[in-house]
Amino acid sequence: MMCGPTYLALLSSGKVTPRSMFDTKGGVYGDVRDHNWRRGGFGEISLERALCVWSQVTFAMGKDYVYRGNETAYEAQVRAYLADNPNKAMGILTFYNAIANNGCMVKIVSEGEDGIVLQEQIAESEHIKALQVGLEHAVSEGLYRKASNDKVNVSACGRIFITKGNHRRMELCGYFPSEAPQYTIMVVLEKEGLPASAGSMCGPILSSTIDLLVNLYGVQKSAED
Repeated sequence: MMCGPTYLALLSSGKVTPRSMFDTKGGVYGDVRDHNWRRGGFGEISLERALCVWSQVTFAMGKDYVYRGNETAYEAQVRAYLADNPNKAMGILTFYNAIANNGCMVKIVSEGEDGIVLQEQIAESEHIKALQVGLEHAVSEGLYRKASNDKVNVSACGRIFITKGNHRRMELCGYFPSEAPQYTIMVVLEKEGLPASAGSMCGPILSSTIDLLVNLYGVQKSAED
């Protein structure tokens, strides 16, 4: 899920735009591989499309292009976006909740507690908007289609990593309705071995949870949809 903060870090440099193109060739770049590398990768792809299909190679290439030789600057930029929250479930949830909130980051608190603003604006509004568009496309036409819902538009992103031994942890973070978010949700699953897919396994749970909230509270798409 670090593609989101990385996307903002790349755009903030002024060296790339969402339409900047990268040739990922066969989907392998050093020790980074795209999820479809066995099928030939994505080839030449724009940065905004990479967000939609979650091309890790594109972001690795973009990071090298913009920050090669200055890893410290990249890390400082990402830390600023995360407001020093750890790269763990609650930290990631806090970040994507800020994206849903147009860049205003608040501390995740228990029901009934007062919210605390951690950062009024974590990034430029235009870059936040570009990331919002990419996250919506990731569900409507990208890697996380199974998180989609026929009642509201959904935005989401996910990741998989090995925790210990042969155990895979899958995380999917999403918010809805995309055009005027009211809820941010994170689904976390852990299982042994393969297959393991944040989109295919966490996506339906996210969609079902959205159904429940829509039925309880009557959340609807905007009149423009």
